[in-house]
Amino acid sequence: MRLDPDEWALVHDRRAPRDFLFWRGLELCVEICAERVRPGALWVDVGSGTGHLAGALAALGARTIGLDHDPRMTRYARRRWPGAFAAADASSLPLPDGSCAGLVAVSLLGCLGDPGGLLAEAARVLAPHGTLCLSAMNRHSLLLPAAKLAAWRGRRNAARYTAYDPAALAAAARRAGLLPERQILYGHLSPLGSRGLPGLERARRREAQVPPGTRSAWARQILLVATRQAA
Repeated sequence: MRLDPDEWALVHDRRAPRDFLFWRGLELCVEICAERVRPGALWVDVGSGTGHLAGALAALGARTIGLDHDPRMTRYARRRWPGAFAAADASSLPLPDGSCAGLVAVSLLGCLGDPGGLLAEAARVLAPHGTLCLSAMNRHSLLLPAAKLAAWRGRRNAARYTAYDPAALAAAARRAGLLPERQILYGHLSPLGSRGLPGLERARRREAQVPPGTRSAWARQILLVATRQAA
């Protein structure tokens, strides 16, 4: 499914409660990467969309490349942010082996049928001890079917997205040669009403209360942080 770049940019510019899981995932990723970015080091944003995450990493001092399957997204990002943006497939990144200090992929895995290709490419292009930070939908969340129903009501042939088990996603990362460090379960919010339910502040509090790596019946999203194992 192709999204309109101007409309997708509003998700992060407007930061409306109904879009909480999208902009919160980016926000969490930036918070984690802020502790790891070194000036001039190369960080790659796969599935970069309108470039908001790549722009935030550049503001931290990283040298950034944004890659997205949709050329319209890369054209929008070039007009708005510093750094390089190009069209590319997530399972075949146009980057040399071991060339990246970090790789991020927020709101991408749901569009992929299998994370194996992206994880293998992440392991290939990351330098030893390089950082991977990606998000995925949590298939155990009871809020997920409710959100799908709200989004698809009255629509035919709606796009379907892949959801993941947190433990299985971590296992797939290990098989690719990546060492999972941390999982954050977030997105405890149903996009209903003007503020969402149960509200942004309660959603953030619930996020902080979920033990890492557990199956959560409410968190709609998973943020996985891993590092490239040394050879």
